[in-house]
Amino acid sequence: MIFGILFLAIMGAVGYFALVGIKATIDKHQNSQGLEFLRDILKYAALFLSLFFLSFGLAGLLTEVIDPNQVAYTNKEDIARWLSFVFVGIPVVAVLTWWIRRDFAKEPKASSEPAWQLYLLAATSFSLLIWFLFMIGSLNVLAGADYNPKGIANGLIAFAIWLVHIRLINKYQSLMSNIHRFIGWFAGATGLVIALMNLLEWVIEKVSSQPTGHKLIQEAIIGGALSLPTAIFYWQNFDAKASLIEIRAYRYLGGQVIPALFATIAATFSINTFFTWLSGGDAYWDETASTTAAAIVLFATISFFRRLLKGYERDELTRVYQYLISAMAMVGIAISIGAVIAGLLDSADQNDAIIFGASLIVTTLPTWWLHWRKCQFAMAVDFEVEHHAPIRRIYLYALIGIPTLVALGSSVWVVYAFFKALLIGGLDQVQLSTPLGILISTGLVALFHLRVLQKERD
Repeated sequence: MIFGILFLAIMGAVGYFALVGIKATIDKHQNSQGLEFLRDILKYAALFLSLFFLSFGLAGLLTEVIDPNQVAYTNKEDIARWLSFVFVGIPVVAVLTWWIRRDFAKEPKASSEPAWQLYLLAATSFSLLIWFLFMIGSLNVLAGADYNPKGIANGLIAFAIWLVHIRLINKYQSLMSNIHRFIGWFAGATGLVIALMNLLEWVIEKVSSQPTGHKLIQEAIIGGALSLPTAIFYWQNFDAKASLIEIRAYRYLGGQVIPALFATIAATFSINTFFTWLSGGDAYWDETASTTAAAIVLFATISFFRRLLKGYERDELTRVYQYLISAMAMVGIAISIGAVIAGLLDSADQNDAIIFGASLIVTTLPTWWLHWRKCQFAMAVDFEVEHHAPIRRIYLYALIGIPTLVALGSSVWVVYAFFKALLIGGLDQVQLSTPLGILISTGLVALFHLRVLQKERD
């Protein structure tokens, strides 16, 4: 106890002299914008950390209140720790809040400075994710999960902090505040998508007479009941505050690019299981229902957002999206080619590698062909604009340069394997399989895009 008080006293003295030193430096260089920004960053960082420690202490004390049966076992040492966080956190938060309000009263433009906007983004987003995740996890007790009083306490305290900050951040239409609104609707939409996945997984398991997952429907209802209002609230706020270009950009990112990545992964695993079964191998169907449900829901999500993004003229944002998807799909195609080549050379892992490569190319080749054809059609419509578009140049140079560098690295291992066979004897096909697969696949990607670039120049 004595050492704890001494430690708090030392920390208080260090903090006091640090603030005095910072204030003296700032007063000496009042005309320096950099020092003002540094002061603001330190001030808001101190507020953020103080809020974090205060919320941790309050959540611990609240756990004691709502958990009289000691499900989440705590001892006096834990209570002492929580009390110390509250004892230090409350006055620090109060002093810093008073300081910030005084600065805003003297200079109203201070509330538009990047440091304050960055703090609002961090504090509001952090508290949102904490209460959202903890509340969903804790409410699953209604679906038969273990009772988690500590999770409930953390969720409630974070929710209270979020309520304060959401009122502050809703006053602004800045880039930082719109990033938070995107995080909010993406978190709510993700929870809703997961709830739909659980529901569809249960339906697939039921129809295919497989053992159904534990409490899938209950978890889907709980997750959906919390995610839907969160997604709607942030969606409406985002549409009301963000510019059209921001709305489109975030819908491309959150509704097309990210779902496409995870849908491809889920579909590849499902197709891989099916191909393994067709080839007579040991197919494990345990995860097939969940991966199939994920692929279906995510492809439906992509289709929904695609309809929302229809009707806009082709601009840089559209190009960025199409070339980004094309690049992602091309990486998948290269991996699939490399896997097939490695499987042909490695007899011990032949079937698994070839089947994986075939499964991946089934999911990535159509995606690449669809978006690449749109890009090439735009070239035919307006060659000069598309040819000189920065994103197309970046795409072509990246898919020539990066695969070339990877191919150079893998070629060293291929040449090493051949020299080893020449000097020692016996070509090790297993050792050769992976680097040769990488060399051929990356070489094909680089040569294809080099040919495209040469045709454009001609």
